[in-house]
Amino acid sequence: MRSRVPVIGLFVAACAPAPARNVADSLPQLKTEQIPFRYPLELYERGIEGTVTLKLHVDSVGAVVAESTRVAESSGKPQLDAAAIEGAPALLFRPAMLNGRPVAITVLFPVKFQVPADSRTPADTHSSVPGR
Repeated sequence: MRSRVPVIGLFVAACAPAPARNVADSLPQLKTEQIPFRYPLELYERGIEGTVTLKLHVDSVGAVVAESTRVAESSGKPQLDAAAIEGAPALLFRPAMLNGRPVAITVLFPVKFQVPADSRTPADTHSSVPGR
């Protein structure tokens, strides 16, 4: 099994995801404090970056339905796409609302893998979502 570095330098590009279609009064809001996406070590060490846009189905309690997760727009790097899909089920949201009630919704969720300017290999710990 190949080891992976944590996602220091990974930025979740959309904390307020875009709906795949307009079916709610308010969109789901990200509650997850620890970034669940892991940068593949080989790509991190080579400085390879990319953005993966995931299509996620968020249920009425704010959980991602893992089997519904798909790549809507590839980064062009299969390893980054796979890392995004692998981490998505760990995301937790405040659910979308419609008429004051929580509803399930499908959203587009971009995940940006970016090597920080200080590109030393990080320790194997999770980092927090930026801005939290």
